[in-house]
Amino acid sequence: MDKPDLYNLGCTPLTVLAAKQVDELWSVLTWPRQPLPVLDIGCGPGDVTRKVLAPRLPPGTKLVACDISTKMLEFCRQHNALPGTITYEQLDVVQPDLENSAVWQYAPFGKVFCLLLLHWVPDNRRAVQNIHKLLVSGGEAVFSIIANMTHYTVLEEMAKDSRWAQYMQDSEKFVSPYQHSEDPVSDFRQLLQSEGYQVLRSDVAPQVLFFPSEMQRRELKSAASQDTVIKTQAHLNIVVGMVSSLCLLRDSDLHRASLRSVCPFLNRVPEDQKDNFLDDWLQRMEKLNGLSKDVGSSGEPKYYIHFNIMVAMARKLDAGGIKKRWKMVVVVVVVVVVVVVVVENSKLQ
Repeated sequence: MDKPDLYNLGCTPLTVLAAKQVDELWSVLTWPRQPLPVLDIGCGPGDVTRKVLAPRLPPGTKLVACDISTKMLEFCRQHNALPGTITYEQLDVVQPDLENSAVWQYAPFGKVFCLLLLHWVPDNRRAVQNIHKLLVSGGEAVFSIIANMTHYTVLEEMAKDSRWAQYMQDSEKFVSPYQHSEDPVSDFRQLLQSEGYQVLRSDVAPQVLFFPSEMQRRELKSAASQDTVIKTQAHLNIVVGMVSSLCLLRDSDLHRASLRSVCPFLNRVPEDQKDNFLDDWLQRMEKLNGLSKDVGSSGEPKYYIHFNIMVAMARKLDAGGIKKRWKMVVVVVVVVVVVVVVVENSKLQ
């Protein structure tokens, strides 16, 4: 995730996916007359920040975007700057000294967007706690997380392969925390509630992702960002339609480029073995149906990556709301105890 130029080449479908998620939730978000700053955590190369979030914000709203990678932030400032609206700062979402971060000076935030990030973060609890600290009471957070994906299964398999094991000893750090969860929605909901959030929405759905060829990528980027924004539903429909109709991902080289941009292990693999590593990943993905291939009339293979994505929206409870929730819990517990005592007494009589 520290290769902004390479990552940016294939990020258009991710930007479209984020735009779709944001568009579905935007009408549910509440905006005061004088909105507080908005935070975009894990902004990557800045496409979502600049093209999806910024155009939708009420006039005059400050947008702070952050990423753990200084290289990503440098790319953002060069390619997705919006002076007077967007400020890019570094942040590790799980850092323990949050108050000493560059982002803290802009808090509290009225909204926090955490899109396609937390599957990269093993300690989701710490991340959720820090986001809670950054929000104002009553502020809202939007999350999208890859719940499970064949890609993670493949990484776990490859980590046990004698050819790759020495380069992938920490592979569990790069697998979604929800990969093996039987009910990721319930798990994440409970996590949010335990950290002082009211969960407004939480669900999971299958997703198919396409990556463009070089020519198609230029066409798509041109259509998606004449003014470097994706700001209306009609515009979004055009972009999504283009992605679907183009049947992107024309050959396995594009998969290689995509994997190179996000795979943390390739830098460890010797140069003369990198292609073998990528070939192994590609073959395993196809075998497990995480990567499907369709050969059309043109004879060119088209590839599709499959995964399940979880989307959640939550509101930070104020102190009164938290106390009220705990009072309700206590009441429920007392009622249950009373019922149990009554039942047991009736058995003894």
